[in-house]
Amino acid sequence: MKGMSRSTFVLAHVLVFAFMGSLGCGSDGGETNVDAGLSDVPTDPGSSTDPGSPGDTDTTVVPDASADADAAPDVQTSLGNPCETNSECLSGFCVPSSEGKVCTTFCIDDCPDGWTCRPFELPGQDITYLCLDQNTNLCRPCTTHNECRVLGGTDEDRCVDFQGTEGSFCAVNCEGDLDCPEGYTCEGTLDADSGQSFTLCLPDSGTCTCNAAAIADAAQTDCYDGDCEGVRACTDTGLSACSAQVWSDEICDDHDNNCNGIVDEELGSTTCGLGPCETTVENCVDGVEQSCQPLDEASDESCDGIDNDCDGTIDEELGSTTCG
Repeated sequence: MKGMSRSTFVLAHVLVFAFMGSLGCGSDGGETNVDAGLSDVPTDPGSSTDPGSPGDTDTTVVPDASADADAAPDVQTSLGNPCETNSECLSGFCVPSSEGKVCTTFCIDDCPDGWTCRPFELPGQDITYLCLDQNTNLCRPCTTHNECRVLGGTDEDRCVDFQGTEGSFCAVNCEGDLDCPEGYTCEGTLDADSGQSFTLCLPDSGTCTCNAAAIADAAQTDCYDGDCEGVRACTDTGLSACSAQVWSDEICDDHDNNCNGIVDEELGSTTCGLGPCETTVENCVDGVEQSCQPLDEASDESCDGIDNDCDGTIDEELGSTTCG
């Protein structure tokens, strides 16, 4: 060990053990690639270098000089600590969580309560397993089930339609001994697409709000009022209202009130007037309501066998039936 201190040697072996142990571990709920959303992922998972910060020149983890030289450094101490870059974490991984970006650590099989051991694969390298917040995607606005399966999600997590202007949100699996966080209840849910039953954490309030990870990603969902579609998105001030227009029956206003792609359709026509005054008009023309005028063709009565004044009587007040 010439040229290498004992503490540095021990640290190197701990990190090597963590990587070797990660090759054979499994995951709970199927393997899912969790690379999406990881912050400044290093090319070497054991390095503390932040490739996104060229100014960082310190590429080694220096043990505390006051620590016992014979004691191995605890690579778990950084789990859950807030961070902005990979270089702030002993593991070299700063990842999204329900509470914001935090440091994570390597895992072989199990993680502390609230965390799940999930695989992460860098191109050209062996799979590395990391502890990830199992509620990172809880109540995240979504449009597909796959959006609920990254960063700690499993194949049993679902994108659930909360109906109407609420939109759809991720619900995480709570089958077995998995607990839901406060404010959520574990409930059986029937998936409308597959007909399968899933046991999921659903909010007691029946509505969702945006957590830190969803806000950082500006996650969004489709929403609707009847056939009128819109979107909702997570912003710095929370979840936006549904942008869908309010559905209504079609009226004459040159707008598509019922969102079927046609303007002022099927508003009908009106017929009025008698005899030569009978006329029919469309009820709506270019967004303007039309009125029927029954006497537009009326004239003074004359002896011609026609109701000229459109009052329902022919040749009245002209004498005999032959008009004299």
